[in-house]
Amino acid sequence: LGGKVICSKITIPNGGPVPDYVHYHHVQFQMIFCLSGWVKVVYEGQGDPFYLRQGHMVIQPPGIRHRVLEASDNLNVLEFGGPAKHPTFREHELELPTEAAIEATDASAEAKSKKGKTEGRGVGEGASEQAE
Repeated sequence: LGGKVICSKITIPNGGPVPDYVHYHHVQFQMIFCLSGWVKVVYEGQGDPFYLRQGHMVIQPPGIRHRVLEASDNLNVLEFGGPAKHPTFREHELELPTEAAIEATDASAEAKSKKGKTEGRGVGEGASEQAE
């Protein structure tokens, strides 16, 4: 395609926290498709971190700041981007997730914990369902 598009396969064999930093790409188009496993990501201005799971995809707006937080064992994603050669920049001023998102996530987890106790479910059940 004359350098218009690139497809990269990204593999993380051993899951856990990902040593990533907030960054962005100068692209016209970017799409990520999860082949296997899951990856937890956060995007600037898009709310709480979320899980991209096997069979799901996300279209990443050009220039959006983001960070990969965590991955499952045997994560495999396909990343499509255009143009094929594009610069990636580290964001030194922005932390993701933001403090507000962390506080909201903590409050949500606490509310689920209280609800789980009243319904007879363990606290860990909600967390394991998200990460599967």
